[in-house]
Amino acid sequence: ISKKNPPPPSKVQAPPASETLAPPVAKQEPRVDLKGQPPPASKPKPLPISKPNPVPPSKPQPPPVAEPQPAPALNTQLPPTSETLEPPVAKQEP
Repeated sequence: ISKKNPPPPSKVQAPPASETLAPPVAKQEPRVDLKGQPPPASKPKPLPISKPNPVPPSKPQPPPVAEPQPAPALNTQLPPTSETLEPPVAKQEP
């Protein structure tokens, strides 16, 4: 009796498992390959874009205030440095 009990449960569990796995796999393949990828791709993009739009505007405002100050200093330094670097490079090449 103890030997007969284990075999039946193992066989009963196997069929249901294979049946439950087969249907989902068949559904995922067609949806992901044909309809699954295109629809989700088009939907996820609009959603994230709609949320970031309102958030970024609030964050960019503070940084711009700090950027204007360093920006002029960097701009004035960049032109001279680029000019001083260009002449030496041109001399080394020839």
